[in-house]
Amino acid sequence: MVVKNISALTLLLTTAFFCNAQKKVTYDNQQWLQYFNQLKLSEKLTLYTDMSLRRINNFNDWSQITFRTGLGYSLTQNLQGITGIACFTFYTQNKLSRIEFRPYQEINTTQTFGKVSIQHRFRVEARYFRNVSDGEITNTSNFNLRFRYRLYSSTAILKLSETKQDRKLLLNIGDEIFINAGNEIKYNMFDNNRFSVGVTYQNNNNLSFYLGYINQFGQRSSPATYENSDILILGITQKISLYKTGTKSP
Repeated sequence: MVVKNISALTLLLTTAFFCNAQKKVTYDNQQWLQYFNQLKLSEKLTLYTDMSLRRINNFNDWSQITFRTGLGYSLTQNLQGITGIACFTFYTQNKLSRIEFRPYQEINTTQTFGKVSIQHRFRVEARYFRNVSDGEITNTSNFNLRFRYRLYSSTAILKLSETKQDRKLLLNIGDEIFINAGNEIKYNMFDNNRFSVGVTYQNNNNLSFYLGYINQFGQRSSPATYENSDILILGITQKISLYKTGTKSP
């Protein structure tokens, strides 16, 4: 009986080791510079726009350039829906290799507990890819859906001015999971998990600066192939209001 148990345990450990040995994990480091803009159009409507420049391998190579814009509608004080579109360009050895157009819809809900703000974000993306060869867009295309859920917290940890109450330092912690769906998805239904931590210097309610770290781990389209990225991110958020309190919202 003992021999059988030892044999079964040995077989289990050997199988686990063999399966683990088949995994291929690549590592890289990335550097993201991002700009976020919130343009308040009315009491309930806000235009969201963000852009980013993404480098890889210690700033040596291009990874992506991104642009995204969407119109948000506040359903309640703490619940908002957004619909929009994004365009991503991907680079391989500093040459444009792929273009993605990404219509999306999302729902955001926010809860506040004293100095802590908790946000839940649910986003659905339709991803249309076109390959690029020698600077020309080819006929080769791909499509898949992606579902994203992010839990994000923001906590005021330090007041930086006695006279300006909105000037403060914030601690931000979040985690987001990405799930792929579609006929072309075979090996990477799990796309990414993205854990982030950072600090925000809020100069005032309309301008803030964010410095953070992201660890992104995901499965790629080849069998048992994974990627682990250490990402340094610097972000700027600007809020502009065209809406004056007291005016009638359309």
